Amino acid sequence: MTPSDVEVSAFADELRGSKRVLLTTHVRPDGDALGTTAALQRALASLGFDASCLVLSEIPEKYAFLYHGVPHQVMQQGVPPAPHFDGVDTLLVCDTGTWSQLPSLRETVEAFDGRKLVLDHHLTQEDWPDRHLVDTTAGAAAEVAMRLIHTLDVSIDEPMAVALFAAMATDTGWFGYSNASARTFQLAGECVAAGADPDALMARLYRSERPQKIQLFAKGLSSLDLRHDDRLAVMTLRRSDYQAADAEAQDSEDLINEPMKIASVAVSLLVGEPLTPDPTGKQAIKVSLRSKGQVDCAALLQPFGGGGHARAAGARVEGDIDTVRERVAEAVFQLL
Repeated sequence: MTPSDVEVSAFADELRGSKRVLLTTHVRPDGDALGTTAALQRALASLGFDASCLVLSEIPEKYAFLYHGVPHQVMQQGVPPAPHFDGVDTLLVCDTGTWSQLPSLRETVEAFDGRKLVLDHHLTQEDWPDRHLVDTTAGAAAEVAMRLIHTLDVSIDEPMAVALFAAMATDTGWFGYSNASARTFQLAGECVAAGADPDALMARLYRSERPQKIQLFAKGLSSLDLRHDDRLAVMTLRRSDYQAADAEAQDSEDLINEPMKIASVAVSLLVGEPLTPDPTGKQAIKVSLRSKGQVDCAALLQPFGGGGHARAAGARVEGDIDTVRERVAEAVFQLL
């Protein structure tokens, strides 16, 4: 599903009618989420809008540079989000369109009487926004953002180019995944021409990891369980693993992709406990799923309340980690 020029223009017109825009994205933001919101904030600011970003989780250290010079606030756990919406007439949510990815915002957004806009590239969407701009053929939300920025007649400067290139590169596995199209390379080339330095960004994003991340990877890989003729790879990260590695939630990023290096593996499944126990006693297990194409990850996780893409999806499922793992693993097996 690719939006028409008319749809993009209508979305741009919604923004043009704004005075104060609040941009946000999904919990535990990745490079695409942060790069897209940072670039759009800069684009809107260049047009004279009062635009700022609200981040629902701590910004991973490796991505913090994307927000240098970008007005933003990080919402602390347990703090009501309502004050962040004071004076805002437009909410622009990027890289997600589902409540499950905005766990602390639903009540405030439902009560918000301004414009509610979603810019995304994921198939799974809900009907709460006033307008969507979703391109499921895009390799990253940043591709959709670049089309919008062009429609707004904004010239992409170096900081925007860096944010957009980083967003596309991280969501396409440095342009190596199947979601990287000719258009992705064309847009990335535009960013390089505007000042993005691929070598410097590669070093910053992939060659400057914390030791704790590598130690956590070792914990996750030590749990690797190959099932069903080695076609399904299952990994488990418990709270004790994070504690033993002195790791943070962000340190598990990309672990899900490691078993995909095995020739026989068709699907990789990673389940992880939250680092902080929920005071109500409920426990939302984070489920990540990757496929080489034999299994539609988004469709498989939809009954679990998740979503995403055919080859990469996620969910948060209440229950104990072993039960959740086996439920999802069984669902994968039925499709394999």
